[in-house]
Formats: sequence, C-alpha cells, structure tokens
Amino acid sequence: MVRVHPDENLQLALDNATYNSILVLDSGQTYTGQFLIKPKLWASGWIYIISSAFFLQQSSGSVPAPGTRVTPSNAGQMAKIVSDKLGSPISFVARNGQPAAGHVRFVGLEITSSSTVKSNPDNKPWPVNGQTPILVGITQTDNVTIDRSYIHGSDTVDVTHDIMAFQGASNIAVIDSWVSDAHLGQSDAQAFCMTSSEGPVKRVNNYFSGSTEDVMFGGAGANLPPPYNGYVPADIEIRGNHMFKPEEWVPRTTGVRPQWTVKNNLEFKSAKRVLVTGNTMENAWWSGQYGSNVLLTPRSYQSGPNTVIDDIDIEANVLLNSNWAFQIAGYDTLCNPPGCTNQGESVRVRIAHNMIKLRSVASAASYKPLAFSIGMRERDYYIYANTVVSIDNSSPWSTVYFNNSKCPAVNDPPVNLWIVQNVFANGITGDCGLTGQRALDVYMPDPPTPNDRYFGNTIH
Repeated sequence: MVRVHPDENLQLALDNATYNSILVLDSGQTYTGQFLIKPKLWASGWIYIISSAFFLQQSSGSVPAPGTRVTPSNAGQMAKIVSDKLGSPISFVARNGQPAAGHVRFVGLEITSSSTVKSNPDNKPWPVNGQTPILVGITQTDNVTIDRSYIHGSDTVDVTHDIMAFQGASNIAVIDSWVSDAHLGQSDAQAFCMTSSEGPVKRVNNYFSGSTEDVMFGGAGANLPPPYNGYVPADIEIRGNHMFKPEEWVPRTTGVRPQWTVKNNLEFKSAKRVLVTGNTMENAWWSGQYGSNVLLTPRSYQSGPNTVIDDIDIEANVLLNSNWAFQIAGYDTLCNPPGCTNQGESVRVRIAHNMIKLRSVASAASYKPLAFSIGMRERDYYIYANTVVSIDNSSPWSTVYFNNSKCPAVNDPPVNLWIVQNVFANGITGDCGLTGQRALDVYMPDPPTPNDRYFGNTIH
C-alpha cells in the first residue's frame, strides 16, 4: 500500500506502481492534473487506485459498500481528481507499440474538470462553458473497472464523454457509480460510450446522464485503421442502471438556439450479444432527434464494415417519459457507396416484459409519442408481454408504427417479426395509414401468416 498525498507526485506514483499494489489517495482532497496510465508488463494481479475512506473504512459501513450505488452526496468521502485544462484527468495511453497498462481498478474517486478553456460566460443566450472532452479515456488496454466513483461535468464545464472506451479497450466494467453531466454545445455527448472496441462490457447499478445519449455503443470507428474499424462491441451486460436526463434541461435543449442537444437514453449503433435488464430509462424529448429510450439502429457508415445489432435481449426494464420508447431499424439507410458498402443488419432481438410509460402529448417537447417505431428489414424480432401506457394516462399518438416511405407498396418489410401478448394503447399503423388486418398483411407479410405472429395483444 502506498499513500499519495496531494502535495506529492501522483503521476510518479502511477508510473512506479506495480501489480498487486494499492495507491491510496486522501479523501476530501484534490489532485489537479492530467494523469496517464502508461504501459506496464502484466503477469498477475491488479493495481488499485482508491480513496482513503474507502480503503480504511469499508468494514465500518461509513462508506457505500460494494453493491451500493454512490451519489454526489458521497463526494466528500472521495479523493477528487480534476483536470484544469482540455486534457483528460485520467487517460490510458499506449506507447512505443506497447498497450496501456491493464488490470486497473478505480474505487471511490470523484473525477471531474475545472477547465475554463474556450469558455465565454457572457455569451448569449447561453454561456459557453469551459471544456474537457473526455474525463476517463480508456484505450488500447484490457481489464479496467470503475467502482463506486462519481464522474461528472458541471453547469460550467462541458464534457463530451464522461467515460469513453475506444480503440481496442476490452473487459471494461462500471459498477455502483454515478456518471453525469455530459454535454457540449451542439455536439453529441455521452455519460458512457464504447466504440472501435470488442468488449466484453459490464454496466451494473449505475446512474448515467448525458445530453445526447446516456449510454451508447458503436459509431466513430469506420475511419480508423484496422483492426479498430472492424471491431463490434460484444458480450455486454447492462443491468440495474438508471439512465436519466433532467427535465430542467428542456429549455436548454429546445428552441431556436439551444445550449445542448438531447437525443436518447440508450443507443446501439453496433453491438452484439447484449443483455439489458432491470434498468430504468427516463426522460427523452424532441431536440436533436425525436427523443427515444432505446435506439436499435445500425450505423455502418460510422461504426465500420462489420456493423451489426444482433442477439439483443431487452427485458424487464421500465421506460419512462420519452416520445418513442423504441426506435428500430434493420439496416443503415445512410450507408451509400463508394464510402460505405455494407449496410449492416439487426437480427435476433427480444423485447419482453418491459413497462413503457410514454411522454404525454401535452408535455413540453413532445413529438408523436409511440412505443415501437419499426423501420425496414429487421429480422427475427420478438416483441412479447410489454405494457404500454402514457405517463399521465392520456392516449399516446400511436403504439406500433411502421416507417416506410413507399406507399402504397411497402419496401423491405421486417422478416419474422412476432408481436405477442402485449398490452397496447392502440393498434398498429404506419406511413401508409393502414390499420387492422390490412396493416398486418402489408407491414409484416412474411410467412408464416401475420395472424400467426400477431396475436394475444390487448388494446386498453
């Protein structure tokens, strides 16, 4: 165990740390700088970077125990790592052909920024904040865990990514943590983002809040060199999290000149073998997009030539107060040659036992609230035993809506789509305005007959 005080050289301590060592930082104290996790030869064990209160007092119950999510109220028990510049407070870096050190665990830390770079507090109608694009940058490394930590931007500092895993990061876990206040002008910003990496990934019992997406997988890999442009995030566990956008952001993210842009709670641009269960996804409104809880939209023009959204299980979640609960597409309509030649796919997706409470048509920034926006060419989708109501018990605009601009003919309908034993607010319809049996025959025509794949649904 090595104690590192604020007046000592934290970077030197990180450089000298060996596996099976513990760096203990002083709780309630601030460490200012841009600290690098550099290459180290790994044989066995982990490097722990932990606040003193969490190291010394876990057995006494005075700090949150493992399995308990921290909140901002625990910040006083944490050592605070702060960047005062554009650079990240924590970065994993590869050098001389060697990957960054892996098997690193952060416990009980507050990680944030006080940067004033690019700020203009007098800008109207919204101030331009200081910026630090990434708070924790995890790249070209393996086995990194963030445990019971508070990672955040602020009202005066914009952060594009609170945590970003990219360019070959693998075996990444975030547990029992509070990750919030990611936002940056009209740019996309996420509390957690993984791209150009394979996985596996664990996200359990966290709070995530970002202006555009709270959590996102895929994107931003297509223009990277091999092998990164071919990676698909995989073997992903998303369980027991709260993905949330504060309603007080509505004025900041709507109107003629918004300060930030809101999109969705959870978005997949490329991913496979994913479990999403026991989460609450709350608040998404019309801003940069329609405002959805979940997007399943392959984006091969951004993610790379191997893009898929395959083998996804979204079960037993609560989806609250979005305009659209699920926005689904079967391929990337923005992928056009010669720059993009593989449109990707979305195959084998199960959406079951979810409670969906849509945004009220009377709410600010409401836009045609509906539960399932279904695009073209999805395959082997099973929508089972979900319940759909509005947050205020009003009637939503629609429940299941099929998006297809080719009317009266329908182009590339879903294949083997099953919609079974759900409680809906109204029946299916789509771009061609069809309802009832005609809608089933046109929107989901592939054999077996649509009546064998749409049954047991109740309209309340």
